[in-house]
Amino acid sequence: MEKVNYIEHSDALDWLKSLPDNSVGLILTDPPYGLDGLGRDWKSSEMKTGGRRAANSSVATRLPKGMKFDRKQSYDFYEFYVPYAKEAQRILKPGGWFLSFSAARLYHRLCCAVEDQGFEIRDMIAWIYPSGQAKAQSQAHFIRRRKDFSEEEKEALITELEGWKTPMLRPTIEPICFAQKPKIGTFVENWVKHKIGYINVSQCLNNGKTPTNTISSEIAEEWDSLFLVKKSTAKEKGNYNDHPSVKPLDILTHLIKLLTLEEEIVADPFMGSGSTAVAAKMCNRHYIGCDRDEEYLKIANKRLEEV
Repeated sequence: MEKVNYIEHSDALDWLKSLPDNSVGLILTDPPYGLDGLGRDWKSSEMKTGGRRAANSSVATRLPKGMKFDRKQSYDFYEFYVPYAKEAQRILKPGGWFLSFSAARLYHRLCCAVEDQGFEIRDMIAWIYPSGQAKAQSQAHFIRRRKDFSEEEKEALITELEGWKTPMLRPTIEPICFAQKPKIGTFVENWVKHKIGYINVSQCLNNGKTPTNTISSEIAEEWDSLFLVKKSTAKEKGNYNDHPSVKPLDILTHLIKLLTLEEEIVADPFMGSGSTAVAAKMCNRHYIGCDRDEEYLKIANKRLEEV
C-alpha cells in the first residue's frame, strides 16, 4: 500500500472502497451498535439525540439507562454491517483478520453479516467488565399512569411486581467477533506468501499461560488464565478526549501482537478518537483509518503525537 500511518476525514464505507485488494493484515474496529439514538437505517445523521457526537461521529454514544427494546434492531444492524464486511473481505490479505467489537444482544447478527461475506468465524473473544450500567426498569411509574386500573388495582399490581423489572440484564461482557479471511492453500503456504494467518502465542503469554478467548478488566481468582487489562484512564485517553467509547489500549495492543508481525497494516474504518491507531503505533505496526467527525480526528492525531 502506497500510503500508511494516517487517519482520513471520510465516510467509512467510501474510505474502505478506496483501498486496494489484499492489502491489509488486520481490521480492528468498534462500529456504532446497539443504540436507540440511531434510526432504522443506522445512519448517525438520523440519530435522535442531539449534539456533535450524535450528528457527526461514526462511533455514537452509548445507550441511556433503561433502553427501549426494538426487535427489529438486530435485523437493521445486519443490513447496516453487510457492506462494511464485504469491503473488509476484499481488502484483507488471505488469512487476514477481522475483529469487531459488538453488543451482546446484536453480536449474532454482526457475525452473520461477517460470515455471509465469506469470512470464517474462528472464535468469540469476551471482554468482561463488572461495572456495566443496569438497564432493567421497574414498572411502578407506568402502572400509575394507566387509566384502565383503579387506584386499588394499581397499588396491588405494584406490590405484586415488587422486585420484578423489564428483561434487560446488566451488561458485564462485550463480545468481539474473531473472524478470518480464508487462507490460500495450507497455513504454511499462506504464511510464506502473505505473512499472516497464525496467532502468536509466544508474544502474548500471561503468567506462563497461552492466550484465552476471555479478557477481563478485573482479577478473578477462579479464572487465573484470563488476560487481564487495565480500564482506560484519563491519562491514557487524554484529558481532552470526550469520546464516549474509548477501548483500553491493553486490549488493542494484545490483539495486534497476537495476530500480526511488526510493520503489518492495521485498519479501522470507525477510528473515533484513534485508539486503534495509537495501539498500532505502540506495537510498531502501520495504521490506516477514517472517521466522519473532524473533532475526533484532531483528538486522535494529538494522541498519536504523544506516543
